[in-house]
Amino acid sequence: MTQFDPHIVQAVAVAEADATPDSPRLRVGNIVLTTLTVVVIAGAIAAVVLGMQSSSSASDARDRTAALHRDRRAAETRQHDAEHTMSMMNAAAAKVPLAFTALAQSLDTVVSSQHNVVEVHNRGAAVYNAGDERGLIAVYTGDGAAAIVEFDAKAATAKTALDNAAVAAHDLEEALNG
Repeated sequence: MTQFDPHIVQAVAVAEADATPDSPRLRVGNIVLTTLTVVVIAGAIAAVVLGMQSSSSASDARDRTAALHRDRRAAETRQHDAEHTMSMMNAAAAKVPLAFTALAQSLDTVVSSQHNVVEVHNRGAAVYNAGDERGLIAVYTGDGAAAIVEFDAKAATAKTALDNAAVAAHDLEEALNG
């Protein structure tokens, strides 16, 4: 067994004797302990409030970031749509002059073919007026028939060119109207 120093045992006994519930030393200790407890609780409350504010700020920043990403994607989609529309307009606009140039060339060949038909007819009339009915029949069945076949072919080509020009103009109108 250990023996305690008699001075320490006596000091502890005096301290216990002084620590009565009404002793000033005990009251001061209780006040200090209560004050420290209040300070620690106030600090904990402040930390919780700051943490909540930080969490709220972070949440707001995430929401703003998500909104900006959505706006950026929407802008990219609008840009892609605008570029596609412009490409469609350019393609439709490029077809129109080509189609109308082809139509003009086709109409030129129709006019030339029509002049050929008139020339053959006039030649046949001159042969007939000269009194050569067999010559007239030969002109009309030979050169006349060939001129009519050529005219019909040129007219069909012109009709196709006209249809193509109408389609090109319609496509351009559709592209412009969206």
